[in-house]
Amino acid sequence: MGREPERAVLDLMLSGAAHAPLVAYLHGPGGIGKSSLVRYAARQAELTGRRVVHVDGRFLDADPRRLEEVAAPACTEPGTVLLIDTFEQCQPLEAWLRDIFLLRLADHAIVVVASRVAPDADWSLDPGWAQLFTALAVRPLDAAQSHALLAARGVPAEQRGAFVAFAGGSPLALSLAASVPAAAPGTPWYPTGDILTTLVERLVGDLPSAVHRRALEVVAQAYVTREPLLRKVLGDQDTNTVFPWLRQLPYIEATPEGLHPHDAVRATLEADLRWRDPERYDDVRLRISLAGLHAVRSATADDALLRVAEWMFLFRDQDGPDNLYNYRTHPHIEDTPLRSEDVPGVLRMAEEAEGPASAAAVAHWLRRQPEAFRVHRYAGSSAPVSFMAILRLDAPLPEDRAEDPVIAAVWDLVEAAAPLRPGEHLGIRRFAVQPAGTSGPHP
Repeated sequence: MGREPERAVLDLMLSGAAHAPLVAYLHGPGGIGKSSLVRYAARQAELTGRRVVHVDGRFLDADPRRLEEVAAPACTEPGTVLLIDTFEQCQPLEAWLRDIFLLRLADHAIVVVASRVAPDADWSLDPGWAQLFTALAVRPLDAAQSHALLAARGVPAEQRGAFVAFAGGSPLALSLAASVPAAAPGTPWYPTGDILTTLVERLVGDLPSAVHRRALEVVAQAYVTREPLLRKVLGDQDTNTVFPWLRQLPYIEATPEGLHPHDAVRATLEADLRWRDPERYDDVRLRISLAGLHAVRSATADDALLRVAEWMFLFRDQDGPDNLYNYRTHPHIEDTPLRSEDVPGVLRMAEEAEGPASAAAVAHWLRRQPEAFRVHRYAGSSAPVSFMAILRLDAPLPEDRAEDPVIAAVWDLVEAAAPLRPGEHLGIRRFAVQPAGTSGPHP
């Protein structure tokens, strides 16, 4: 289900086209569908009459002689398709495979490698391999593909939403969820202990120690994990050990913000801990919440909104599955102060989203309180894509009432209900504009 871009590359290789790559390297976390693509390549190769040699990295023990032995037909029979699955189990062979073994391939032989570990940079840096090698990052299924997979498995439409929210685009998690007998109509679905045990084993694998498991429990709960958060939960010594380890995991994404787990891993680890040890689950949440509040209180003005958003992510389930912000489906968003060159774009967005009256009010507050505006843009771009304004109002001024009827109504209410006392001010988020957005939460 899905995977059209990856299948198109494999089909091109099997066609023998002159511009097709010789080696395709599939990489992604466990359960994401790499082995399914390897099986697809095998079926298509057999249909074209090519010989298929299938190698499982779990049985090679990182011994080049063993790989040489089982993959020998690819060096002697033209057109052979060599498939190497679970290559992460023998990743030390990568340089030997590239620099020695693959140079011996027979004419028109092709190779498909599948690994949880991304390929090293030497494939692309080597001029001899640059045009013959392609890396294919296997991503999670999107919502439509996930629903289609569940429909093909016979899951009732009313239950698919819960499955999709839990699985995070992981075909393995979707398939395991679909294997459970349907719940009674109206009964909420939860993953069973058997499903969680299988997913932890398949998605996460064996862990070096209890400390490493505790670190993953933090990563599963926190919006983003940086060293200070781990330090507050685990302590200095443990943090020094596990943070570098976390960064290397195939199901952990290192971003400018910090470490994010793959959605299916996050959901699985969180549900597994809640099922296996509810007291520890609550303790981890409490420690992360306290650390998040500390980060909010010590944040600079520029970082305050982001720190609040990180803390609020801990309570995302309290708002219902259809009202959540999923950071993984969006590019990274930067929250920045207003710049002078942003003003035309901000006014244009206000008129586009809310009409000329709103744009006039925005123009007024741009003159009165430019420091109240926060502008959001995609990382690496200077163009604003949304904005908000958090006004600080000390007194009801006639020009504010005249230019902004919303603020006029706010002051009428405040003066009638609870007039400001000396030293107090009114803080209000007056604008939150994203022209192409919907009524639901948005980055």
